[in-house]
Amino acid sequence: MNKKNILSSDILILVLLSVLNLQAASLDSIGPYGGQFKCIEISKSNPEILYTGTYYGGIFKSNNSGSSWYYLGFRGDTIISSIAIDCDNPDHIYFSWCSIKDYSSGIMGSKDGGLNWEEMLTPARVVATSSKIHNVVFIGNNDGVYISTDGGATFEKIDYQFGLNNISVITTDPLDSSTVYIGTSDAIYKSTNLGKDWIKLRDTYDFSTYPAYVNDISVSELNNNIILVATSHDGLLISDNGGTDWSRKDFGLQVHGVLCDNRGENVLYAAHLGGFMVSSDFGQTFQELKDGRFIDAKNSDGVFYLLEESTGTILKSTDKGQTWTRLINGISNISVNSLLINDKNDAELLSIVNAGYDKTLLKYSNASWDTILASSVGNRLFMDQSNQHVFMLGGGAFAKCKDDQYETWENCGSGLPYCNPGDLAINGDTLYITCTTAFEGLDAGIYKSVDEGSSWFLSSNGLPLVERQYLGTSKFAPVDIYSICTVKNNPKYLYAGGYENLFRSTDSGANWSEVFTFDQCLISKIVSDPDSLNIIYLIAGYSYHNLPNTLYKSSNNGESFIEIDCGLEQVYCIFFDSPENILYVGGKNGIVRSFNKAKNWEKVGDEWKNVVVSSLAKNAGIDELYIGTEKSGVYKLILTTTQRDGYPDIQPGEFILKQNYPNPFNPQTTIAFDLPEKSHIRLEIYNLLGQRISVLADDYFNAGRYQIIWNGKDQLCRDAASGIYFYRLITDSSIQIRKMILSR
Repeated sequence: MNKKNILSSDILILVLLSVLNLQAASLDSIGPYGGQFKCIEISKSNPEILYTGTYYGGIFKSNNSGSSWYYLGFRGDTIISSIAIDCDNPDHIYFSWCSIKDYSSGIMGSKDGGLNWEEMLTPARVVATSSKIHNVVFIGNNDGVYISTDGGATFEKIDYQFGLNNISVITTDPLDSSTVYIGTSDAIYKSTNLGKDWIKLRDTYDFSTYPAYVNDISVSELNNNIILVATSHDGLLISDNGGTDWSRKDFGLQVHGVLCDNRGENVLYAAHLGGFMVSSDFGQTFQELKDGRFIDAKNSDGVFYLLEESTGTILKSTDKGQTWTRLINGISNISVNSLLINDKNDAELLSIVNAGYDKTLLKYSNASWDTILASSVGNRLFMDQSNQHVFMLGGGAFAKCKDDQYETWENCGSGLPYCNPGDLAINGDTLYITCTTAFEGLDAGIYKSVDEGSSWFLSSNGLPLVERQYLGTSKFAPVDIYSICTVKNNPKYLYAGGYENLFRSTDSGANWSEVFTFDQCLISKIVSDPDSLNIIYLIAGYSYHNLPNTLYKSSNNGESFIEIDCGLEQVYCIFFDSPENILYVGGKNGIVRSFNKAKNWEKVGDEWKNVVVSSLAKNAGIDELYIGTEKSGVYKLILTTTQRDGYPDIQPGEFILKQNYPNPFNPQTTIAFDLPEKSHIRLEIYNLLGQRISVLADDYFNAGRYQIIWNGKDQLCRDAASGIYFYRLITDSSIQIRKMILSR
């Protein structure tokens, strides 16, 4: 990645050494509970044992019919797509998984209830066990069906007749151990001899034109001629003669789960994206038992379990669906979009989370979570410290809270286009908001309000214009802006980040100019140092170009940047703890903090394997750090600190300003120097007329060896002309100057 004026950090940053040593007195998961579920399975030999799989949050187990759950592992970028339990031993379990990162897939198996796992077959899409025979396991993937008769130790392919592919469901007959049903992306198949031979029962169609996936198959335990099939776009399919003939019930929605009632042949159940339905006349008519978006359903001895997509919860009924209980205690598979501590209301913690399909605004107080808004909320929370107002931003809306209970919200979008608000900067009554996509008027960019959001006007003068198309209309409008911040000690200064470009305003947003470019990177977050006029930090990266989110620091108002190696693989959030002015950074696999403006770092808490920290919040003066994560909920960390004496001995012998290299150069050169002791340094570039054309560094540096890159541009990002230049390094105790040649 080529960047303008980015300073190398290989020598500059002394990673994970610190003045202070953190001791974590307590790290606790505090919920909220729930998540984005994919599948659930009940043990046939012990119905109190349940397993559930999630999107990206791993697999969980319950030993008490769902009253409580515990985590078995596999949190990360994988989806647990199906679970199967041995008919005789509930500790013999299998699950299929697929990765969204590289589209790999496979089957994992455990013989001890999930304490230890081994990989059994890759690739694979779905797994099932025989309902009658111990250790018989079926696996389906894109190239066929496989069987194991030894608990997954070995597998044999068994679908040579049809060459079945795109297997989505495998179900075994509860009464006949030799009969197996398979659903694919476009048909239903049946074998009566453990897969040696197959017959096609029915094609599945989307409105009689396109193939439709089979999502679930259920066979009655009272009469195994009764077969129910759930499809993505062909409705509910019903057969009472073993699959020879079929009737169809179209709900107009995807059907994800089907159940036969073991207490009566005519009673059928269907779970779809509009509700959980029951029929008492073999599918002629249905009535709704529970409203919701259901993606899986299981029953055992009259006890029903449902996975609800919108609210991210597991529901249980023991009275034929008349009443339902939520069963999510211990399952923290929730992504946290935003955390905010409201100092005005006894330091209440607010959070916007993805609890399944919907975003939800929650309040945490007295060790419990309360739902404030159940759906249709924004992505991020902001606090106006001056006026003590809470703002909510995102999802095409911008709102301000009007009461201390967070029940009344006022729309603050008057004057804003229909857009996707990205970030908010607050300076008293003055607000700045960024827009990443706009339709009405085609104006994205930056908007400003001087009355706390009652009205807005476009404040994007100087931002580059791009051509936009909307309803046949073409117009040049400002570029998309993703992040913005004000400078605490200089409120006229603002910084805004777009795709590749960092912009700066020195007149309260009236005019903007480009100050820096990050090649192929999106600037997602900017913060200013509360104790400095010149220091800013930002996060830039772009997964589409395989460029990780990285932390950068500028000590000269954005003119040049240091790439900070803070010890995290990816960086997602930055937080300043005031008044201590401690910099916290969260990302993939952990949290680090710095007490000296990002020069030294230390870990906060233990290793967070496969956990992505997405947001941080801390009440000033209280040693409680709240940590929001992706797919792992919220943690509370109680912090204590002990003082260390000094830094490790890394001092060079003397102060040296080295000759730049290469020299002559085009287009950039490296300037290296050694510092024998901590000092404020200023590195400047001058031309032959004695005019200063650039300042590459202006900050306190610890003792060490450093390299700084000058890319041959002046402070206005213009190419400097060919010729002789001087670079001068000023420290607390000396000044050194050297000559260099730019040859274009």
